[in-house]
Amino acid sequence: MVTSGVFVHVVTTDKISVVSRSNSSKRKKYGSMTDVMKKIRLSSHETGPDGKCQRLNCFDNVSPKQRLLNIKELNEMKTYDEQHLYLFGLMSINQVKQHRPIQDVNHAIFHDNAYTYKVRVSNGQKIIEAPVCAKAFVSIHGITTRRVQTLQKSGKALGAAPKDKHGKYNHIHSKRPPHIEKAVKEHIASFKVNTSHYSRGASKKLYLPPELNILTLCYSQHKTTGLRVTFPIRGHSYWECDRNMALIQLNTPAELPEHWWNHFSVAGVKPSAFHVIEVDQALLRSWTNFLSAEYKKKCPFAFRPMKEVFQHALGPLVHHRSTYNGAWESPSLKEPLRRSHPQDIKDAAAQDGGFRLPDYLYDGMLAAFFTL
Repeated sequence: MVTSGVFVHVVTTDKISVVSRSNSSKRKKYGSMTDVMKKIRLSSHETGPDGKCQRLNCFDNVSPKQRLLNIKELNEMKTYDEQHLYLFGLMSINQVKQHRPIQDVNHAIFHDNAYTYKVRVSNGQKIIEAPVCAKAFVSIHGITTRRVQTLQKSGKALGAAPKDKHGKYNHIHSKRPPHIEKAVKEHIASFKVNTSHYSRGASKKLYLPPELNILTLCYSQHKTTGLRVTFPIRGHSYWECDRNMALIQLNTPAELPEHWWNHFSVAGVKPSAFHVIEVDQALLRSWTNFLSAEYKKKCPFAFRPMKEVFQHALGPLVHHRSTYNGAWESPSLKEPLRRSHPQDIKDAAAQDGGFRLPDYLYDGMLAAFFTL
C-alpha cells in the first residue's frame, strides 16, 4: 500500500500487526531519454488524411472503425521488428512484365519490381485483405514514405522484412586499434590532476584542470602549429613560467648555486615540485651569433603597446595588434634574402635531415670547469 509517497507494508496475524515504513530518497529510474523517445515513436502512429484515390476508392473500402483497429494493432506492437513483419506481410513484390518508357530507351530509368499493398478488414464473418494504393497504405498505418522504401529495399534484396539495427551497430570499420586507445588513455593520464576541495572525507575522484578541453588535448598531443599570447595588462603575461617565477623568493640569502638549487626544489611543492636540472656545457650555446645571420638583430616593432601577438610555426611573420579588436600588423623577423647571407644552416639541415645546433658559448677555461 502507498500513502502520500510512503511505502507501508502491513503484516497481520492473530495477535500483532507489524508496520514497516521505507522513506527512500533515491530518484526513480525510468530509463534513458533515448529509450523513452523510442517507445513513444513506436506507439504514437496516427491515421493520416484521405488520399482521394479514384482507382481503388481505398478509404471507402476501409471504414473509419476498421482504420482505428488497424492503427491500434500497429501501436500495440512492442518492437520495430514486429511492425516490420506486419507491414511486410501486407506488401507483394511482383516482377515488371512490360516497360512503357515515355522518354528515349537509352535515357529512361526502368524499375525491376512493382509493389501492391493490402489492408486487413473484417466484413463481420471473416477477415479479408482489401487492396489499397501506396498513399492509402502510408496514411492508414500512419507511417512515412521512407519506411515503405526501406521495406521495399529489404524485400528486393533479401526477400524478408528488415531488422531493426538501432543500437546494434558494432562500428567495425571505425573502431580504433588497441594501441591507439592505449596511447590516448596514457596521454590523458599524463596531465596534472586535482582532488576535490569540497568533499568531507578522502575521495578517490580526480579532476583535470578546468581550462582543459578537446582542442588543448589535441594540440598538446600533436606538434604545435603556432603560438598566440594575449596580454590582459600592458606588458604583462600570465604564462606558466611567469606563475612559476612568482613562487621564487628573490630575497632568499644565497651565495652559491647550491643554495638556489635547494630553494627552487622546495618552492613549487604545491601542486607539484620543480624538477631542477643542472646546467652543463651542452646547454650553453651561442644563439645570438647563430640567429643573427638570418634574423634581424633589432625587433622591428614596439612590443610594449601590444595586446595580442601570434606567431605561426611555418612562417617568419609575427602578427600583432595594439587593441583587442583592431587590425593585425605582420612584420617579418627575417632579413631580406641576399647572396652574401650564409647558407650553412640550410645546407647542414639538408645534408643530415636535422637541425644544426650552434657552437658552444664558452670554449676556454670555463669549458674545462664544466667538464670536471
